[in-house]
Amino acid sequence: MSDYYEGGRPERSRRVRAGATLAITVLVLFFAFWYALSYYRADRAAPPGGDSTSATCRYTAPRNITVSVFNGTQRNGLAGSVARELRTRGFTVAEVTNSPTPLTKGVAEVRSGKAGARRSLTLIRHVGNPERVRDSRQDKTVDLVLGPDFTELVKLASVPACARD
Repeated sequence: MSDYYEGGRPERSRRVRAGATLAITVLVLFFAFWYALSYYRADRAAPPGGDSTSATCRYTAPRNITVSVFNGTQRNGLAGSVARELRTRGFTVAEVTNSPTPLTKGVAEVRSGKAGARRSLTLIRHVGNPERVRDSRQDKTVDLVLGPDFTELVKLASVPACARD
């Protein structure tokens, strides 16, 4: 028998297949490492503190939010009861009083400046469907003005987990 047959040399085709397999394996490992490294870098680049709890959560933890609650209705004690509930949920309540300008429609308004925008998103998740109002304040505080259609805060179980931690 001869080592040579009609289809070509078997050892050369084995070497070509082995080389191709090795090249593909190295490429797959390279891209897997690159993909894992991108996640590692993204995790390390996230700002420390309460403004970002994960790559998918854009809410601030309630313990890092200072909110003032204003009653924009004629219902007595509404701001106080809402403020108590917000405190039990971890918010820091700064002021509780009647609104100087009552709301004539809607559930509520959540007011903040640019610096408090992320914090206002968290509060909105607890209030339901308020109107979001941006004002010119420079700090990160948020105001909640309760309107005539307000009945209660959203049930805590319905609030996204990262907005209530």
